[in-house]
Amino acid sequence: MQKSHVALALGITLLAGCASLPPLFQGAGLAVADGRAELRVRADVTQAAYAPQGLAPSYTANDVDHVALSLYKLDGNTEIPVTGAGGSALILHIPKANLSHPISFSRLKPGTTYRVKAEAYNATGTLISATGTYVDVVVTSDDRPTMATLKVKLLGTRPFDGQATASGIIVTPGGVVSSGSFDVAFLEEPVTTFVGGYHNGSFADGATSSARFYNPSGLLFDASGNLLVSDTDNNAIRKVTPDGVVTTWSSLSGYLDKPMGMTFDNAGNLIIANNRSTIIRVSSDGTVTQISDGGAGPGAASPTATSIGFPKGVAVDAAGNLYATETFNTIRKVTPGGAISTFAGYRDGMYGGFVDGATSSAKFENPQGLASDASGNLYVADSGNSAIRKVTPTGIVTTVAGSYPTKASGFVDGATSSARFSSPQGLAFDKAGNLFIADTGNNAIRKLDLQTGFVTTVAGGYFAGSLTDGSTSSARFSSPTGLAFDSAGYLYVADKSNHAIRKIVP
Repeated sequence: MQKSHVALALGITLLAGCASLPPLFQGAGLAVADGRAELRVRADVTQAAYAPQGLAPSYTANDVDHVALSLYKLDGNTEIPVTGAGGSALILHIPKANLSHPISFSRLKPGTTYRVKAEAYNATGTLISATGTYVDVVVTSDDRPTMATLKVKLLGTRPFDGQATASGIIVTPGGVVSSGSFDVAFLEEPVTTFVGGYHNGSFADGATSSARFYNPSGLLFDASGNLLVSDTDNNAIRKVTPDGVVTTWSSLSGYLDKPMGMTFDNAGNLIIANNRSTIIRVSSDGTVTQISDGGAGPGAASPTATSIGFPKGVAVDAAGNLYATETFNTIRKVTPGGAISTFAGYRDGMYGGFVDGATSSAKFENPQGLASDASGNLYVADSGNSAIRKVTPTGIVTTVAGSYPTKASGFVDGATSSARFSSPQGLAFDKAGNLFIADTGNNAIRKLDLQTGFVTTVAGGYFAGSLTDGSTSSARFSSPTGLAFDSAGYLYVADKSNHAIRKIVP
């Protein structure tokens, strides 16, 4: 039998110009000016492809030291090398360690075709792949991405019976053309898994993917850049270092009963809402005190009672007042002196409503996450009404996004009055003052621009999915809840039903 040899495939994912996207993710796109288009290349080691070879050295993916990418613009069938700032042909040598990071070619002019070629080399500079593989990529006049795969075949020696696979994929229609010099930058995957995931809910400390969570819901960054996670169904508060090492705050184990929302007060104490019991305060020396009575039913607790029934979300304003959502459809307020009152909503039992107005007459239904802005306004994820509400410091409640006064859920971007959500829970502000929303029922992350009053989808959408990283349109979440921004502007998501913490590039 004639010997043939394995050709391992090193997949190169290309992102550029116009998308052929499923209807779910199609949009109008933004027009791209000349010299403004961008091409992104992402390399991943993929399953082997096969190609017949003569006697040849054996190479595997472990032998790859770097991949050389060269870029050409096409004039008919003629390849014209793209040059860098110095005028020489642009050839990028991508180290193996960076193959998982997208490469960005910018300053492109939309309108014609690029051809990208790739070759693999070992540490001695020996070519260890077949030559001549390429992909033609399209950039049109808008900024929606397209994707293709280029296989770089490595020579191997495992015999098999079969035929060689095709080495290239042509993406049609379209094209790109260069304009001036090129900038090259390493880019991060838009949505990644920071820690946890890829498993059923369980409990384990450790680094990144070895850590385990069980329905995490609340997120909060401390002053040192550590991410605190309320690991709800493990009854634990977990700490994640910036490099992804997860540990458990063991001294709190006797004080936690379904922890959900967290915040810091103005003295730096950690506030934790135990959904099945009380709100507690944890001082910097680890001392734990109880802020409220827990769980009393609405029939047994008047609006001036010291109970906060089954608390969920918490937030602190600039004056040091603590606010908490409770299951009985109200927002409760705790002053720095410890006085507890109903701040907004009508505590009339388990029956909520959807009414704007003064705090005493306003109604909510199953309010969840809270966020306070710099002006002292309190924003509420009104989950049961699938709306985002605002409570001013003077006590006026308005609906800032969602269907009002009729309760209607859905998944619609647009102006605040036409935008639709489905059981939103988590809220967080970015540095620019935009409000980000964990749209739990839609398995999506949404953004509300409070200046323009427009709602857009940041990542995910519609249906619950297995834990999937990638572009913002292809990434999948399953019941996202808590949100938190780090100091660099990255958004972290408690992907509850995937038992993971996700990270979104700003």
